[in-house]
Amino acid sequence: MCLAIEEDFSTYLDETMNCLFIACQQTLNPPQNLESEESIVKLRDSIIDAFISIVHGIQGMVVGPTDKKLQGYAKSILQYIDALLNLPKLNVNDEFVKSIYELFIDVSDYFGDYIQGSMREISAPRILREGLNNFRFPGIDSVRDRFLYSMTKVGCM
Repeated sequence: MCLAIEEDFSTYLDETMNCLFIACQQTLNPPQNLESEESIVKLRDSIIDAFISIVHGIQGMVVGPTDKKLQGYAKSILQYIDALLNLPKLNVNDEFVKSIYELFIDVSDYFGDYIQGSMREISAPRILREGLNNFRFPGIDSVRDRFLYSMTKVGCM
């Protein structure tokens, strides 16, 4: 929706982000049965995709109030990624892992200057850096290069 309506999305940003963060909290609680675990995995994937679309949509807009609003949400997005990565049993596939890297890179590239301190306080940069050696998905070399560049740029390396 954000990519489709561009600047007009700013009207819906706060409500959309509030809804996504409520959904984020639901995905951090361990599921009670296999059926709910599958739903949680799908929901996590959808949340990450939604954040990626919103960040990309806002990046395409002229810097202004919407950009500043999203900047305020950037720290919470990183905290969600950090919470996911610190779950004792995170059910992932290659596409989900790639999406996590893509979102983390996008947020740090776009908002890194504003949230450097927050990025240093969470364990996600370390976990993702260590994971670069463990994952083998299409495009990993490009993701690795972008991640390392981004982390160096914001001082998390």
